[in-house]
Amino acid sequence: MGSLPVQTNNTPPSKQPVQIALAQVLFFLNAAIWVFFLILFLSDQASSWVIPILMAGNALAMLVCGLGLGKRNRYFYYLSLAVVGINIILTVTDEVGLFDYITLLLDLVILTLLIASRKGFAHSSKSNVLS
Repeated sequence: MGSLPVQTNNTPPSKQPVQIALAQVLFFLNAAIWVFFLILFLSDQASSWVIPILMAGNALAMLVCGLGLGKRNRYFYYLSLAVVGINIILTVTDEVGLFDYITLLLDLVILTLLIASRKGFAHSSKSNVLS
């Protein structure tokens, strides 16, 4: 059995548009912020495990999106849009503080960069998602 064919853009990573590279960096920064939040939360209130699990999941999702965007795969592009969109919605529907504003700003910039670079994820040749 072969792997699932996926449409990607075959531009070498060294030729990535600035918007995609910047979005990757901001995803990594956002992931680091969520890990920092996780550590702060665990040091303050270790009684509930639901919130730390969600924070760790969010950090992991941000990391996966940052790595995936470099592959120029349209599925990672859509996943990145979904992760950022969900983060924006959850940020504005909760109590908003300084850290929320920081992550909201990062998410809005990432969303803008993703929309601006959508043509970089156009349909082209077939390849494996993980290649």
